[in-house]
Formats: sequence, C-alpha cells, structure tokens
Amino acid sequence: MKGKKQRSFSSEFKIEVVKEYLETDRSYRELGRKYDLSSSAICNWVKEYREYKERAFKATPGRKSSFISDESKIPVFLKEELGLDKLKEKAEDLDEAQAEIERLKLELAERELRIKLLEEMSKKNKQERRVQLT
Repeated sequence: MKGKKQRSFSSEFKIEVVKEYLETDRSYRELGRKYDLSSSAICNWVKEYREYKERAFKATPGRKSSFISDESKIPVFLKEELGLDKLKEKAEDLDEAQAEIERLKLELAERELRIKLLEEMSKKNKQERRVQLT
C-alpha cells in the first residue's frame, strides 16, 4: 500500500469487511488482498468495531474526538511553527470578505431592480403623455 493515495470508505463498507473477518476464518491479509486494503487498516477497523459495534465508523457524540478537533491539544510551539493563528485570522478575514461580497451582491441586485422599476415607470409615463397629446 506504500505510495498509494489515502482512500476513504463508507461505514457500510467497513462494517461489511469487519463482519466478513469476524464471521469467516479469513485473515487480515486475505481480506486485504480481496479488497485491496492494508491488513493494518482492517485490523484497526475490527478493533473499532469491537469497541463501538454498529456505531463504529459514524460520527457520534460518544466517540473520541480527533486530535485536531480540540485546539487546546495542539502544542503552542506547533501552532506558532505552522502559523495556525495566522491561518485562523486569514480564514476569519475570508469569512468577513465573503459576507461583504454577499452584502454587495444584494445591494447590486436591489439597485438593478430599482433601475428596472424606474425604466418601467418612465415608459408608462411616456405612453400616458402620448395618449394625452392625442
């Protein structure tokens, strides 16, 4: 499996592989060959399934949070080295910029609508004047 791009699998597929392991006499290696998976991945799936049963591989409140989801677990020196605070600020700036873009789009749409209404009113007034002149 070295050099291969990391793939993701549905929870249903993982459970299918795990159940095949548990219900047959096939080894991790045999199942790995069959499904083109590493035996260590299957081993990890089996461990997770044994711990969580049908809740395995699904995001549920009872599951352990990932390392990165709790920012307090990231050492300060790594945050500084990787520039995570700056990235976070940039993301916030992007959010603000996106909100401003959406506000400007709405304002533009309102102005375009106002122009259309004024054009229609102008046409109507011209038609009324023509009728009055005749």
